[in-house]
This record gives sequence, C-alpha cells and structure tokens, in this order.
Amino acid sequence: KAMYHIDTNRVYMTGFSQGGMISFVASCSYANVFAAVAPVSGHSNTTCPLKRPISVFMTFGTSSQEMGLPSSFIADLNIWLTLDSCPSTPTITHPYPASNPNSGETRVSYGPCAQGTYVIMDSISGEGHQWPDASRLNQSNEVWAFFKQFSLNSTTAITQQKFSLAHEPIAISYSSGIVRIQGASEKNRVLVIDTKGREVAATSAAKGQFTFKDKPSGVYMVLVSGTGGTFALRMVVP
Repeated sequence: KAMYHIDTNRVYMTGFSQGGMISFVASCSYANVFAAVAPVSGHSNTTCPLKRPISVFMTFGTSSQEMGLPSSFIADLNIWLTLDSCPSTPTITHPYPASNPNSGETRVSYGPCAQGTYVIMDSISGEGHQWPDASRLNQSNEVWAFFKQFSLNSTTAITQQKFSLAHEPIAISYSSGIVRIQGASEKNRVLVIDTKGREVAATSAAKGQFTFKDKPSGVYMVLVSGTGGTFALRMVVP
C-alpha cells in the first residue's frame, strides 16, 4: 500500500489448487479485506466465519481427481449459496460463451445475492486438475472481468454487466531477444513490467513481434492493450 498506493477497496485473491483453498480461507477470514475471490480447483472450508457477503467465482475441470469428484465442488457451491443468501434459481450458459461451441465450459451464475454479491461456478468438460486451458477460454481475463465489478465501499455490484471478456486467444513466446505475439493486432499497445512493477519496455504489436534484448533473466508481465481491453500474459526470460 505504501509503495504502490493501491485502492484498498479493490483487493482480490485468486489461486489454483491449494492456492484456491487459501482463496476460500481469505474470503472466510478476511471478507473485510478482499472485495471478491476466485478459487480454481480448490475446496472450501465447511465452517466459515463470514464477516460480510463476498462474491465468489469458482472454476474446476470435470476430470479433476486430485481434489475430488465434481460432486465435491457442487458441495462447495452450495456452501456459498447459503453463506451469501443467494436466490435458488441460477442462470446457466452452455457452452460459455454461447459464441464459442468449442469452449467446453458451462457457467452457472447465482445473483444478485446478499448485498449485491454473486456466486458463479465454471465447470470445464474433460479438463483435469489444472489452470484452464487458454486455447479454449482465457480464464485469467474472465477472473478479472468478474473481480472488477466489486468494491468494498459499495454495497452492490458496481455494474450489472455480463462477466465476459471472451476473445480470440493472445499468446506470447520469447526466444533470443525476440518476443512474438499471436492473436494481437498491430494497433495493440504493449507494456512490459518486471516483478517490482517497473516499466522496462513500451512498444506496439506491429508485425507480431518486438525486440527485448539485454534484459535480466526472470519473470515479466506483458500487458497487451486494445479495443477489447487489456490482457496480461506471463513471460519468462531464461
């Protein structure tokens, strides 16, 4: 907070597997800190000292074995429908999004629940214990589209728009000082930041690539911005 001057009304948590379980713990114990959470392939605690209703976006693969059968995730859903006092009838979209019959994803959405919260569950046919395959749907963007609707200083969802940012997949690859971007327009702006939040490169997606030489090894975040929004991709420089 001191370094980046963050908006403390808009702090969120997502995580995979045990990280998903920790996201549930955060929502139970620190609902006054996190505006919304999005656990992926992680289970909820059955006893939850919920300080306020909190929006939850769950995701799991129907072939996941490490974290139990689909019925276990349905049990988690029912826990949160009770905690957030949600309506009994959901909105079901299959496939999700309707414009992508190959996504293999089904979305079950409940809301508005108490204080304008939502509880959403995405199940992905045939996928196992993994972060969802971006070739079907960019779940990271779906999570952000969900998160940004909610704030601690508002008793209701900020807007009642659809939680979708479905788009053609954008992918990046790095090799010998060249970063190649697939699925981006030449008009897209590209920003590269390091793990300390410092800008290290700003360019465009012209010709689908840009030079990225003489940079330290490590993990970078590549932000690709255009009319469809801003998409964040992780890049590793060996």
